[in-house]
Amino acid sequence: LPCEMREAATAKRERKHRRYFGVSSQPHLGVESLERAEEAMRAVQSEFRWLSLEQIRKPPTALMDAKLARQIAIHLMVNRMAMEQRAIARLQGRQRTSIHFALRTVDDRLDEATFAATYERMALHIDSSLQGQGAT
Repeated sequence: LPCEMREAATAKRERKHRRYFGVSSQPHLGVESLERAEEAMRAVQSEFRWLSLEQIRKPPTALMDAKLARQIAIHLMVNRMAMEQRAIARLQGRQRTSIHFALRTVDDRLDEATFAATYERMALHIDSSLQGQGAT
């Protein structure tokens, strides 16, 4: 029961945050941030092929793999694309603490060799895509 109460309180805070800091009310984030976030989502989808981009962006409650995919995308945005956590929080309509928890989750998982190898493939996907854009 206490866990359900915490989840309800968290959900309420997240709804309030989205209402005040939604993407549409943040025009200063710019097209470049949106494109970089999309690139991270596509890189993650290259390994989570059964998930749609929309499921990665906004994971349904029951899809734990979609939640992990979003956390990986956030980690890639921060650590490989040098995006600010605050900008990512605004793009996703989430609190900065949610972004921090996602980073911690992925950092913990990177200790596993198989996960680390998969993560590197996603990072290479981003690197090659960004190099391709730079050459154009």
